[in-house]
Amino acid sequence: MTKGNWFKVGILGVMILVGSSIAYYYFWSLPQRDKEELIIKKAEEQNILNEENRKSQEECSTEAGEYLKKYYPNFGNRLGEQFRFHFNQRVNKCFIFVQDFNMHDDGDADFSKFLGDVLELKQYGYLQKMIPKNRAEYAVKPFVCEMLDKYCKTDEEFDAFVKKYMED
Repeated sequence: MTKGNWFKVGILGVMILVGSSIAYYYFWSLPQRDKEELIIKKAEEQNILNEENRKSQEECSTEAGEYLKKYYPNFGNRLGEQFRFHFNQRVNKCFIFVQDFNMHDDGDADFSKFLGDVLELKQYGYLQKMIPKNRAEYAVKPFVCEMLDKYCKTDEEFDAFVKKYMED
C-alpha cells in the first residue's frame, strides 16, 4: 500500500470515529440526558405541589377551626357531633363537613349533615332528618336533602356528593 492509500484509510477511520461519536451523542446520550432532566423536573414539580398542598391543608385546618368557633360555638358539647375538613386541590377550596346528632328529651332525635366552603361561606350540601323514638337512623329518609342547586332523596346520594369534595 502506498503512502497516499494509508493516508486515505486514516482519514476514513477518523471520519468513522467522529461519525460514531456524533451518532452516539444524538441518538443515545442526548435523549437519555433529556429523559433524566424530565424526570428531575417532574420530581421537583411534585415536591412543590406536595409542599403547596401541605401548606393549603394547614391553612384549611386553621380556617375550619375558626369556622367551627364562629358558626358552631357549642360544638363538641353533645355526643354524636363530628367534623372533618379538607383542602380540595382540584377545585382549590377548603371544605368542612359537619355531622350532628341531637337527642331530645322525648326520645326523638335530630340528625344533620352539612358540607360547606369555609372561606366563601357557601353551603354546598345539607341533609336533615328527624328520627322517631325507637327507630334506627338509617331507616329514616331525610326531610331536607340539598346538594348545591339540586335536591336528593337518600343519605347515600348525599354521601356520594360529599365524597367528591372531601377527597381528591
